[in-house]
Amino acid sequence: MTFSKRIEAIKPSATLKAGAKAKELKSKGIPLIDFTVGEPDFNTPDKVKEACKKALDENWTHYAPVQGLPELRQAIGRTCGYAPEEIIIHCGAKHAIYAALQVLINPGDEVVIPAPYWTSYPDQVLLAEGHPVIVPTDDAAHFKITPSQLEKAITPKTKMVILNTPSNPTGACYSGEELKKLGEVCAAKNVWVLSDEIYDKLTYDGFQHVSFGQACPALRDKIIQRADRQDADFTQPGADDDPHVCATGLHRRLFGL
Repeated sequence: MTFSKRIEAIKPSATLKAGAKAKELKSKGIPLIDFTVGEPDFNTPDKVKEACKKALDENWTHYAPVQGLPELRQAIGRTCGYAPEEIIIHCGAKHAIYAALQVLINPGDEVVIPAPYWTSYPDQVLLAEGHPVIVPTDDAAHFKITPSQLEKAITPKTKMVILNTPSNPTGACYSGEELKKLGEVCAAKNVWVLSDEIYDKLTYDGFQHVSFGQACPALRDKIIQRADRQDADFTQPGADDDPHVCATGLHRRLFGL
């Protein structure tokens, strides 16, 4: 059996592989703390389950508009400062990023990814036939890419930078000033920014999350912002819709995915 070169280029999820190993060890009675799959240590709260039941009883079971329900996009817009027509709802995190990369990345385009990173980023770039450019960070810089590192990593082939704040897996958070400086580099080099901010509510010690769009308003038309508009107290994998906010022109292409 012959498979496509695209699928042959990617690797199985390291997170799920490690998660399966953790479950195997637990089943053998080996005590361990599982830091693999990003899943809460509590069940879906009753208020979420009741809302799902209510939606079924009210027959919210038909196809929704491709861009997402207008009421939902309006509600999201009130929290992020984007207009409803600049917002599109996806069926989950991986699909949201996949769609953005498929729309923007051409064969051979480079995508800068600071490391450590969420394991899916490089493989999603490879699926779009792009080339992931990994930039290592260290504890001296609190595992955050610096403007000078970013500038050195960008070449004439660079199409996009993927930035995750707060970061999975390090927890690193970029301040508004740090994002502004990175944005200045991106603006000067004319590259897109995919700002993955799904963990924006998981901050501690008084840190206030600032989105890339807020820090760099001049880059508004070159930013794709991924966020999770759920309340942190009932986040549940598999039960969420992930919005993208970005320039209206890009959404016309995203509608096809």
